[in-house]
Amino acid sequence: MFQKYPYEERYRYFQFRRSDYQDGLSVSPPEYLVASGSPSDLSVVCTDKDGNDCSSSMISSVQIYMSTQVMYLLKGGDSGKTYTITIKATTNLGQKLEAVVQVGVI
Repeated sequence: MFQKYPYEERYRYFQFRRSDYQDGLSVSPPEYLVASGSPSDLSVVCTDKDGNDCSSSMISSVQIYMSTQVMYLLKGGDSGKTYTITIKATTNLGQKLEAVVQVGVI
């Protein structure tokens, strides 16, 4: 989990690792094997602890960055609350990947 302040608006990146290591990263094991592919269809959704969708007020500018990363602008949120960010991607090779990240607003 990472933390942010309500006023902050900052880009967050999520790295999908390629199985052929052509993404320039040498850390192993990889988080996800993207088998010589890259994310093409993206979805980043933010929900609160009750499952309410907060995406429209907290997530924007979702895009592919450097061929294997998902980049999104995270903003807002209420102090003292924890949110779940679900990142889904379909690769150009048809793989479907999903990751979940927690963010606490302080």
